[in-house]
Amino acid sequence: MENAEMWKDFGFRRNLYDTHPVSGDAQGERLLVGRQDELKRIKSRITGFKTVVTIEGPNGVGKTSVVLVGGYQIENDTKDNGKGSLVLMPDPFQLNAEESAIDFKRKVYAEIASYFIKHEAKMRSQLDLQFSLGPLEAWLENPLNLSGSVAAAGFGLGGGGSQMNL
Repeated sequence: MENAEMWKDFGFRRNLYDTHPVSGDAQGERLLVGRQDELKRIKSRITGFKTVVTIEGPNGVGKTSVVLVGGYQIENDTKDNGKGSLVLMPDPFQLNAEESAIDFKRKVYAEIASYFIKHEAKMRSQLDLQFSLGPLEAWLENPLNLSGSVAAAGFGLGGGGSQMNL
């Protein structure tokens, strides 16, 4: 019996000892154990209008899992109390040895832009957006953004910053 099949026989989706993050949903919330202090700190910093929170630590310690579960909890907490916060959670990013820092930055910007465009209806239903996402879409569709030099206008919501080590 293969290891992957063994775990499925016990009702799991994959090997319990892998380092993939738990998902940002009810199941991930149940699986994330012993990180209540970190979740509380992250949620406090995000909801305290410090909109940029960085989390640093060695590979495999649970940084991504804490962020995904924290985002899930913030959406649920604000939905329940009527504030209706919007937490956009694109897939996690991982810098690897095969790509340059510039390529990684392009990948991150493109993924975030795509996520904004894909979830525009949700954003408009919960936020009073005073701008069009058309320029962002045009930037994304420009082939120069995927190869050579790029000049792009900035796009941001909020300010401030905070850093945590896990």
